[in-house]
Parts: sequence; C-alpha cells; structure tokens
Amino acid sequence: MSSLGREAIYSAFFEQLRTMLLAPAGSFGYAGRRMINLGKLPAEQYPAFFFVELGEEYDRGQRFAPAKVTLRAQGIIQTLHGQIEDDSAVADLNNLADAVEHAVQIACGRTAQNTLDDLVQEAWINGRQVTTPATMQNRWSEQILGIEMVLPHSR
Repeated sequence: MSSLGREAIYSAFFEQLRTMLLAPAGSFGYAGRRMINLGKLPAEQYPAFFFVELGEEYDRGQRFAPAKVTLRAQGIIQTLHGQIEDDSAVADLNNLADAVEHAVQIACGRTAQNTLDDLVQEAWINGRQVTTPATMQNRWSEQILGIEMVLPHSR
C-alpha cells in the first residue's frame, strides 16, 4: 500500500491548509499535524489548527473492482477566550470553522473534485462537532471537522 503515497497526500493537503490558515494570510496562530493538548500552547498561538490522520476505510462492495479507499482525517480547531461572558466565543467558533471550510474548498474545489495534484480523486469535510464550548468556567474551545479523501485508483 506504500505505492499510494499516504504521506504525500496528507502532507500536500496539510501544507495547502496551513498556507491559507496561518497568519498573516489567515487567522490561526499555530498549525500542526501532531495534536497538542488543549491549553498547552502559549496564548499567542491560539487559535490553533491541527490536521490529524485517523486511518482508512476500504469499501469492497463492487465485485471484480479495486476497493474504494477513503483516507480519514480530522481538522481540529482550538481557541482561547477571555473571561467575559458574551457571545464572542460562539461567533469565533463559527468564523474559524468557516475559515477552515473555505480553505478546504479552495484546496479541493466546490465539487470536491480538485485532486491535490492528482494525489486524490475527491476530498471534502464530512461533518463538524463542537466538543468543548467555552463557558465562564472554561476559557478553551475545541471543535472537530471530519475530512475524507478518496484515492484515485478506487471506484
């Protein structure tokens, strides 16, 4: 399976996202491929974006055809908010999710058919979950966007 170039795919996708999301082009202070626990970065590096590999799914539902191989990753957004209770934390979460979705759309196209220089057949965000919303007691927020990439030899 090494001929598929997993690292080339993950690396190309991350680099495109990183270029668009990091300041000064974007609004993120940090981007990485290794997860760092919530609250462990210096305050000036928030919001932070992580692109984390989850694994692959092989669909062998079509007989006498190659498996459809889907690489799965997560785009994780971490934010730090002030101690004042207001709606800005929720607005920040939504705006940052929009920024990541926009970056993915630029990298993959409106129909998910841009192929990261022919490394993948399709790529898209398949869902979003706010896992840790900031509250008066909690200054940190975290949300996860599911990302899928279908390999070109599949289907």
